[in-house]
Amino acid sequence: MGQRPSEDHALAKVEVAGKFGVNAADAAEGPTAGTMLIRRDAFLRVGLFSEDRRLGEFIDWYARARDAGLRDQVLPEVVLRRRVHGENLTIRQSGKRSDYLHVLKAALDRRRASQ
Repeated sequence: MGQRPSEDHALAKVEVAGKFGVNAADAAEGPTAGTMLIRRDAFLRVGLFSEDRRLGEFIDWYARARDAGLRDQVLPEVVLRRRVHGENLTIRQSGKRSDYLHVLKAALDRRRASQ
């Protein structure tokens, strides 16, 4: 980010390996808390992560960051390796996936209110 002072935060790719039909060579690009490097003032403009969700807290934060106009940069490098297994929170808490719907509804409500 030092070379691009106009960016508020940077993200990078994640390599995913493990069970459940995941190809070890897959590299995902996109918003992932584990790859984010963010300026403090930008983080504070968006606010803290929501503590009332078991799943989707980063998706909620990222949606708020986009709504606030934060600018990001996605680096081409893989900087995080994630192993998927039966004890991952997203797998163990599969009954809580309705949290994702709450995140989506909140994002839509914010966008509708700003129009």
